Amino acid sequence: MREVTKNAPQMAIIPLGQAFQNLFAGRARHPKFRKKGRDLLNH
Repeated sequence: MREVTKNAPQMAIIPLGQAFQNLFAGRARHPKFRKKGRDLLNH
């Protein structure tokens, strides 16, 4: 536990908030969920 900095959880949430701001402002689209292990070229 001491090896991890105390602001690591906060640093994970900051980009999430920015992503939501971009989504609601119309600068980004909804995420497209894909199955793990499938590539986009072989649909």
